[in-house]
Amino acid sequence: MRKSLAILALLAMVLSGCGLAEKAAEKAAEKALESATGVDVDTSDNSVTIKGEDGKEVTISGTEDGELPEGFPLPVYKGASVVSGSSMKSDGKLLWTAELKSDDSVKDVADFYEKVFQDLGLKVDRMDMNSNGSDTTLFTGESDTKSTMTTITASEDGTTISILFGDK
Repeated sequence: MRKSLAILALLAMVLSGCGLAEKAAEKAAEKALESATGVDVDTSDNSVTIKGEDGKEVTISGTEDGELPEGFPLPVYKGASVVSGSSMKSDGKLLWTAELKSDDSVKDVADFYEKVFQDLGLKVDRMDMNSNGSDTTLFTGESDTKSTMTTITASEDGTTISILFGDK
């Protein structure tokens, strides 16, 4: 258990270093992770690739603030700003995350993304909630090849859109 926690801590250091740390710190974290796990780790261009002894690879890519990862497959709600984004590729399957901010209502943003997901062929389940005067909409959706879990939440500084979308 302690080894697993140490590995996760090292991976977090490597990931957070993708755009923030000096190259020397990245390489030190990379080597420490390789020593602790026995896997090959490569950090470059805001991404981390981990290759296991069995040859399987996982690549996790992050972006600079205000950017979505290259090839992000969904439209950004009109007028929304990008807070962060990432992508992960494992066994040929892609998983995307994005956090966006909008000044529009939760309902307007939720209606937009519900249509986007339906147009992509996902069977969408939508749950609208209100807790202590704050609106939240949660989507889960699937098709034969794609899935999403998306939350849209009102806060003091606008509406936050958190998207998880990818291959099944």
